[in-house]
Amino acid sequence: MFSFAPVAYAAPNAKPDIEDIEYKSGGRVEVDFWSKVSYKSPKVTVKDSSGKSYSVRITDRDNDEIDFKVNKIANGKTYTFKITGIKTRGASKYTSVTGKFATPKTASVTIKDIEYDAEDRELSVDFAQRVKYKNPKATIKDSSGKVYSSRIVERDSDDMEIRVNGLKVGSRYTVYISGVSNRDANSYKTVSKTFIAWDD
Repeated sequence: MFSFAPVAYAAPNAKPDIEDIEYKSGGRVEVDFWSKVSYKSPKVTVKDSSGKSYSVRITDRDNDEIDFKVNKIANGKTYTFKITGIKTRGASKYTSVTGKFATPKTASVTIKDIEYDAEDRELSVDFAQRVKYKNPKATIKDSSGKVYSSRIVERDSDDMEIRVNGLKVGSRYTVYISGVSNRDANSYKTVSKTFIAWDD
């Protein structure tokens, strides 16, 4: 007759392991976990190196990620955060996790990509960062300096749609956008990018 000793299963560690921390401009931070997590009245606190606390709001959360937004933080600084009311899924008790993130030293704005729609006569401009505007204006020029009639028809925190007349498919142009700023900066600048008007 065979007998088997009961198998003991170790309960999962309550403290989740952080896989990645990403600062996304505009005070937004994304924290990814290696394992599935559960929450119970979660809260995030953020402090700088001097111990000053900052106002924080959780903007999204799911079973392996939590996003939060911190108000009035500065460029070129390192901050620590603490998330309470969290545990590894299957653990018996809720605990807290801590981490750090850094803001970039300069809050620049760059154009990541431009697409041209010949039928609608529109340029789709994607920014590499989240941006804000102050009396924005778009100007399109060809290599000879000729300016083409254009107007901004839609704008968002990371892209812009520009209606422009007279562009020729396959020709090279430069778009200049004034009155745009990184969400983390207070100065508005003009950014530009050269593109070829291919119609995808």
